[in-house]
Amino acid sequence: MRRTLLMLTAAAGALVLTADAASAQSATIAQLQASYTPVGRLPAGTYGVTNMAMPATFVVDLRARNPSAQLLVQQGGAETKHDVKFVNTSSWTGQTRVDQFSFWFDQGDDILVTCTVARRDAHRFSGLCKDAADREGWIEVMGRAGESVGPGVWYGPGQG
Repeated sequence: MRRTLLMLTAAAGALVLTADAASAQSATIAQLQASYTPVGRLPAGTYGVTNMAMPATFVVDLRARNPSAQLLVQQGGAETKHDVKFVNTSSWTGQTRVDQFSFWFDQGDDILVTCTVARRDAHRFSGLCKDAADREGWIEVMGRAGESVGPGVWYGPGQG
């Protein structure tokens, strides 16, 4: 009887820990507003969001040791998904603010795009994107107003 009671207590404890871990993990996924001007469509000498920009969503998943993301670009009623790969994520501990980072994705038709973005304010990153032919584009990623955005803690009050 005592052994059965100990086993049930251990099983209940494991379920509680698993539920808490699942809640903590799901909090590491962020859907951030973005705008993306594809490479080749950014007017020469212009660095910023233009009327050529398309609305997008930047979905970041920080549950894994190596963060992953997707850029979902809306155009003409359709959504195109690009899998994003971050560059040099070893410094992303969540303990310190990151003010610049780089990533790349396949834009389609064998066009690889690399982007380097910098923090513009507490809740906004933006930066230049280029392809192998040096055609330029622009991306801006924004957290919720008044909340900071950054790898490790992509959004949340009091960060930054």
